[in-house]
Amino acid sequence: MFILTIINKKKFCLLPYVFGVLSVIIILIFTTILVNLEHNRFLEANRNHVLNELSTTRAKLEGVLNERIFLMRGLVAYISTQNSDITQKEFEDLTKVIVAKVNGIPSAALFKNSICTHLYPLEGQEEALGFEPLKIPEAKEAFERAIKTKKTVLSGPVDLFPQGGMVFITRTPVFLTPSNGVAESGEYWGMVSIGIEQDILLKEAGILNKENDLEYSIRGYDGLGEKGQFFWGKEAIFTNNPVSLNVTLPNGSWQLAAIPVHGWPFYSLSMLWITIGGIIIAFLTGLLIFSLTKTLLQLNQEIKERKEVELQLTKTNKELSKLASLDGLTQIANRYYFDTYLKKEWNRLSRQREPLSLILCDVDYFKKYNDRYGHPQGDECLKQVAKAIEKAAQRPADLAARFGGEEFAMILPKTNLDGAIKVAKNLQKYISNLKLEHKQSQINQYITLSIGIAHTHCHPFYSSQKLIDAADHALYRSKNKGRNCYDYTNLVVEETLEKYNKSRIEKTL
Repeated sequence: MFILTIINKKKFCLLPYVFGVLSVIIILIFTTILVNLEHNRFLEANRNHVLNELSTTRAKLEGVLNERIFLMRGLVAYISTQNSDITQKEFEDLTKVIVAKVNGIPSAALFKNSICTHLYPLEGQEEALGFEPLKIPEAKEAFERAIKTKKTVLSGPVDLFPQGGMVFITRTPVFLTPSNGVAESGEYWGMVSIGIEQDILLKEAGILNKENDLEYSIRGYDGLGEKGQFFWGKEAIFTNNPVSLNVTLPNGSWQLAAIPVHGWPFYSLSMLWITIGGIIIAFLTGLLIFSLTKTLLQLNQEIKERKEVELQLTKTNKELSKLASLDGLTQIANRYYFDTYLKKEWNRLSRQREPLSLILCDVDYFKKYNDRYGHPQGDECLKQVAKAIEKAAQRPADLAARFGGEEFAMILPKTNLDGAIKVAKNLQKYISNLKLEHKQSQINQYITLSIGIAHTHCHPFYSSQKLIDAADHALYRSKNKGRNCYDYTNLVVEETLEKYNKSRIEKTL
């Protein structure tokens, strides 16, 4: 027995150390999780930053490219509809005006019947006249694809001869437009081709800006996307986990990739602070847990603490019970408490067959109010209406409640029909005094209520649901009467008439 006591005491003394070490381990594990989460967030944030910049660059690149491609549509339309026998001088004059609008179009050509017949500028390129691309395998595929699809085909980049420099070549097919016919539905005339300088295109898109914090690379030669050859930038970027987007071309796409100039960052300052902070907190918490455990074991105040916990639980339960009975928005009784209170009062008043009145009211055209002023303003409107209803329920036993949505209710124990009507009129006055603007209402410029009143003498053989149904029918009638009014149902009179009619029928039989 003595030995067991010693062993228990040793275990008792080891508990503070065990708890201290466990708390250190748990916090270090939690710190590791936080560091990993922050690391993932940091990496994702960097990729999102690159993606945002890359999206902007792609949009600029597509914009400057399409600007140049669409410039030649005017020339295509001119040949198709006005002048299929365009001369070299006419071509040069038109092209000079078109290319003057933008930089980076060093040359243009017409291929009538797929043979080079017009050049701009002609000087120095005379030998190219008569060139037949369909006899060159590299050019034939692009020509035939443009003719077949009737769309512009962009290829390259290629080295421009004899001027020099890398250019993209566009080929736009021209189909003649029959007189009074559909545009470009006639026979094939030829091709309009322009060269677009690669460096000017990339410069205007911002890719060549030396102040960029991104490094770019492009692949997709001849518009073949990620399957196409690399043609600009550093090819190694495509193997360094880049962010990439497709640049849309008339006949395909390029793949534009980017990484930060100094590579992907791996570690952030916040990760360092989380690590240091986690270690410090872990050891401080371990020391604190050790001290608290040892003190608690020494003081042995479990009974006192348990009483405090019980008191706190009792207080919390009371607060929770109160919260459970209130509507979160309007802070008046909710539907659950309404049902509970109505049944309670019905049972209480049934003992002496005492009167009970119920008022149901609905905000007129509230859906249109929400549509016009928005849900936040609609919520504020409901709060104001709830305050007015609570004000109308003046006696301690009266209950104002939110029945559901824009519907509210008032339970009036020991109140006859005249008294309930008086309360309804007071409520209408309070609502009118609010002057809540409602321009979508079909009956008033301000918020109004439709009200249904039901009155009865409580009886143990009947259900309180009968009173709710009667008030709801009265509310329905007030809406049919034009809204912003009240109607009522006197169940006492109806029950008396029912008994009278039943008695007459029995006498007749």
